[in-house]
Amino acid sequence: MIIDYKKIREISTQSYMENYNFPGYTSSLDDTHHFADARSMKGGEHYQLLTYLTFLFDDILILDVGTNWGDSAICLSQNTKNKVITYDIEHIWDYPFANNFKNLEFKLMDINKENEDVIKSAKLIFLDIAHDGFQEQIFTDFLSRIGYKGYVFVDDIHIPWSPQMKVWWNSIKVEKYDLTEIGHSWGTGLINYYQDNSIIIKK
Repeated sequence: MIIDYKKIREISTQSYMENYNFPGYTSSLDDTHHFADARSMKGGEHYQLLTYLTFLFDDILILDVGTNWGDSAICLSQNTKNKVITYDIEHIWDYPFANNFKNLEFKLMDINKENEDVIKSAKLIFLDIAHDGFQEQIFTDFLSRIGYKGYVFVDDIHIPWSPQMKVWWNSIKVEKYDLTEIGHSWGTGLINYYQDNSIIIKK
């Protein structure tokens, strides 16, 4: 896998913007981390990175763990040759943009209760859940226990109000990379779970 910073920064955000500004959506004061307002922070935040990732592979399964507003699901679904399943434990919005992506499936469930074979068959997982370090630990321990082989991208590893996230991130012993420079302002990490192919970072 090659993480090419220049190519990531060149990715157009137009498709995302068109899908995200759906009828009925209104931005709130605490919503500035969403992509529609990301230009006021830095570039395309981690959404350019997620879009880049989905085009690195064809015919793979991608798991988006933590649907929330659907930001990451939109980006990860851009390559329609891949199948994307997005998970959340509560349904907080009707997602009219879902009909635009036939390769995107929504599941209202705890990822830890998913069939092991589904998780093991995913080449790429994007983890954006509790931000307390505890739930993230439970999930990554589960991946290790079932012998998962793939790539896990993690959101908010340096989130200011949860130092436990950094403690958890530092505790990970397998190959990992801090991609905050090209990712989310509050931190983006990449974990390589036993993939033979080397990860190359090109800045």
